[in-house]
Amino acid sequence: MNDDQKAGYIKALLEERAYCERWNETDRVNQINAELRKVGHDAKGPAKRAESRPRAKKSETR
Repeated sequence: MNDDQKAGYIKALLEERAYCERWNETDRVNQINAELRKVGHDAKGPAKRAESRPRAKKSETR
């Protein structure tokens, strides 16, 4: 597999993983992550968003 083929394969796997994550198909996501590791790609999931801070109470002015 040359570099262009490998890049295309990784891109397809990442797109499929994103779809599977949306539909909560965790078994398939794990399989895709294993395949990504097999081809040498770091198979980390998307970064988790920072936890939101509690909103400051707004003073009511009338």
